[in-house]
Amino acid sequence: MSQRDRLLGRRLPPTPVRIRIDYTTPGVNGLVAALASARAAADADTDEGQSRILAAEAATAPYFEVLLVAGIPPDRYDELVSEHQPTDEARKAGHQWATSFVPALLAACIGQDAVDPMSEKDWIEWMRIPGAAASGEITLLFQTCLDVNDRSPDVMVGKG
Repeated sequence: MSQRDRLLGRRLPPTPVRIRIDYTTPGVNGLVAALASARAAADADTDEGQSRILAAEAATAPYFEVLLVAGIPPDRYDELVSEHQPTDEARKAGHQWATSFVPALLAACIGQDAVDPMSEKDWIEWMRIPGAAASGEITLLFQTCLDVNDRSPDVMVGKG
């Protein structure tokens, strides 16, 4: 296989982000705590520790939505950035984008292969419904979208 074939055939995997959707079912908090404990355990890197983590993840799975965040083509990302430029006042305050960039990027990157992906309007609605989304969740999703679209080379320079 040629270099051309390898590069053209390359597909970066999406990054999963787990968002809790159920806070009301009795016992869920205990399951979530057990998962956190399994992940924090000293033996988390052992086979036994990994088995505990997998079991705890399986037990909590029905109470979470896993959102798949994938990168978009660089030209589409640049289009989105140019479509959502901040006002001069916002730029002076240090903002890189208009607030409309957040839902636009979420819509472009999340659930691309889903049967019914959320639109930009859906993301705006989700962010505006009282109690539907925490600012930390929005920040996590947005930052993940930024990260998967960051095509900076990983430059690691070793000593010597």
